[in-house]
Amino acid sequence: AIRPETSDDRPAIRRLLTEAFGGSEEADLVDALRRDGDLLASLVAIERGAHATGRIVGHAAASPLHPDDGGDPVSAAALAPVAVAPRCQGRGIGSALVTALLAALDARSVDFVVVLGDPAWYRRFGFGPAARTGLRTPFDGPALSVRAREPALLPRLADRRLGYARAFDPFLPPA
Repeated sequence: AIRPETSDDRPAIRRLLTEAFGGSEEADLVDALRRDGDLLASLVAIERGAHATGRIVGHAAASPLHPDDGGDPVSAAALAPVAVAPRCQGRGIGSALVTALLAALDARSVDFVVVLGDPAWYRRFGFGPAARTGLRTPFDGPALSVRAREPALLPRLADRRLGYARAFDPFLPPA
């Protein structure tokens, strides 16, 4: 089952992120996004079934992107992080979380979603190489992908530079 996080979920989300990523950096990121009011969406996957524990086994979050180029405002979000408990990977939980998160962002009329991850895996959700659009972010490179709510919107990203929420600062590449 997938649902929005509640305040009671926060310790379990932190444990999951620490376990899935082998450290606390992503858990700290989500805590900072939440503290700064920069969580556009935060979903959890709950284990269900005959032998299920009812524990949180997945999490996905999105935060706003902002223009770093002085251009017009743009409705865009960063999809990060996405995590599934190591013992539950390969069951479609990550795909279900991403699908639900994208639906939530579409419902909020977010025009663009950017993700840093395996381009082949994210392609199934409508993501394509960000470099093809002319979009630039601090995380440029082959692992940066973008998805438009409507494909006709993609030209609006040409030569745009978008920045991430302040909580991402520790993850930025050196200038």
